[in-house]
Amino acid sequence: MLKRKKYNLTDQEREAKHKEVEKLVAKKEKVYLDEPWQGYCDDDSHPLFSILVTKQKPKAVCYYCSKMWILDG
Repeated sequence: MLKRKKYNLTDQEREAKHKEVEKLVAKKEKVYLDEPWQGYCDDDSHPLFSILVTKQKPKAVCYYCSKMWILDG
């Protein structure tokens, strides 16, 4: 069984990982908010999932549909 390498990455590996994360985030549907918000994901194709966006945690993602809420301010 191969172990995934998470720590002690080289600079090249770290940069490649960040680029991959940026590509995944670019694909997601995003909602930009001006103030902190708490509510439910509005997608009816899955069960209710609560979303909490605060100044301490400015990003939240729906577990089911990967829709992302971002505090922009």
